[in-house]
Amino acid sequence: MAVDWARGDLSHALTVLQVDPSNLTDVRGELHNVKGGKLDLSYYSDTRAGASLECVGEHGWDGTSALRLVHDVSDWTGLLLRETLFTGYVTAAPWSGRGDGMMTRLTLSSTLIAWEGDGKGTVAANGYTVAASAKALDVIRSIARQTGRQLRVRGDATDYLFGSACVYDAGKSWLSIAMDVANKAGDRIVVDPDGFVAVERYIEPSKKEPDYDVDPSAPRGIVIGEPSGDTDALSHPTRVIVRSESGDKSVTGIATVADGDHASVSVRGYGIDKFETMSDLSPFTADAATAKARQMLGDASAESLTLSHGLMYRPLRDGMVERWCEGNRRTRWQVSSAQLDLKTWTWTLDLKGGWS
Repeated sequence: MAVDWARGDLSHALTVLQVDPSNLTDVRGELHNVKGGKLDLSYYSDTRAGASLECVGEHGWDGTSALRLVHDVSDWTGLLLRETLFTGYVTAAPWSGRGDGMMTRLTLSSTLIAWEGDGKGTVAANGYTVAASAKALDVIRSIARQTGRQLRVRGDATDYLFGSACVYDAGKSWLSIAMDVANKAGDRIVVDPDGFVAVERYIEPSKKEPDYDVDPSAPRGIVIGEPSGDTDALSHPTRVIVRSESGDKSVTGIATVADGDHASVSVRGYGIDKFETMSDLSPFTADAATAKARQMLGDASAESLTLSHGLMYRPLRDGMVERWCEGNRRTRWQVSSAQLDLKTWTWTLDLKGGWS
């Protein structure tokens, strides 16, 4: 059933299930006395999502279970929607107070925490070698099996055939290895709401179609408060300088924006230099250094726009694209991060883009 998210008579309820941490389809019971919390989605973070829960009094967590956040939306006719928001592992559980007034704050990390390394998850203790002629999706499946992760390969995922062996150093996190392999295939590692690791095809955000529309001036719109935004144009470099050294020799390449460009001294009144040292410049020539500087200058000159605003509840995932409809102008923005208040059921969104 399609839900009109602009309705003011919708009611929301949260149920938190305890699930077997080794078999996320096995429900052990329910968490009690949950009074609020936050759900955090982040497109650019390695582990993609996390959550926090506040429990007052006896909560009944058994000390090992993963937790699943289930959301019900109802109106006067009854249940309209039941959805799983997130499944994660408890990585912190501080408490304060006594008896019925004791407050426990549970921190939940996504299933990718098991791959993160750096003191948080597992690493390839003896290194890891991908053999020549191996397929990227098979490699990711193998990593999932040996680390106990449940994996889904979505239908749009693409594959990659390794032309030569690829060696990852000992101590490298499984997450960085899996992400590198996925990147070679043109894929992205994500997490499903039920806690499974998933592999899907990467689509450049600016090429995505909008997932939903918002109109900040609509009488029954779902935008909350006034929007805000920013641009990084004022920090764009005027010059990029690339320097490389080999023994007692060195080469330098310089690229400068055109006179009249918004980052030029003639327009902005001051210059900004970006200095880069390269140890692997090939060929080792001034022309190659200059070509690299030009490439880096072009990459650094693309303006990045941001938009932030509140939103009444609607189903949302990081990476979705919002179409902002203001007057006759339509712009697309990718959800880069989103925080859901599990008490008020409102989103705080940070978006990037501004594409037409």
